[in-house]
Amino acid sequence: MKTTLKIIGWTLLSLVFIVILAVGMAMYVVFTPKRLTPIVDRVAGFFVTCPYQIDKIDLTLSKDFPNLGLQLEGVYLINPTEGAPSDTVVAIPTLQVGVDVKKALNGDIYIQRFSMKDVEANIFIAADGSTNFDILRLPSSTEEEQDTTSASWQLRSIAVASDIELQTKRVQFVDERDSLSARFNRMDIVLQDIAYDSI
Repeated sequence: MKTTLKIIGWTLLSLVFIVILAVGMAMYVVFTPKRLTPIVDRVAGFFVTCPYQIDKIDLTLSKDFPNLGLQLEGVYLINPTEGAPSDTVVAIPTLQVGVDVKKALNGDIYIQRFSMKDVEANIFIAADGSTNFDILRLPSSTEEEQDTTSASWQLRSIAVASDIELQTKRVQFVDERDSLSARFNRMDIVLQDIAYDSI
């Protein structure tokens, strides 16, 4: 009897493993970097108002299982502003995000893990108060109403629920309005057990 139960147990465990492996392989085949990069690039275009570049996007199933992990490589936001120390607002060689898939399908982006490494940033405020980092556009209520008629999936909310890790290579801050400037090299910031809701 014990041998029979053991065989049934191992058979069920093997079936579960095969199903998980098959789903993982299917997701990797469907969401290859070549297919995934244009999708994320198109979504980013709705929110980012300045020129940007994303070199590569890949899935990281093992690190964030059962959540979906994304790894972005070569993320650059470029906003030429007169007087700024550089036209690049931020350069992120590696960005990793873990997202709850079930909630994402309903339009709620629920970030479980967020990590950026070797970040370089140039933050600039001009004498007239204009900035080089005002680069995000949130949809207005009229745009949201128009979007609901044209697409089935809609972004309803963004929430950060867990750890945020930021490793900077260089951060430069220049404020011409208040005559302030600062430069930080090699700075690590870790925020744990946080909860933040947006939109």
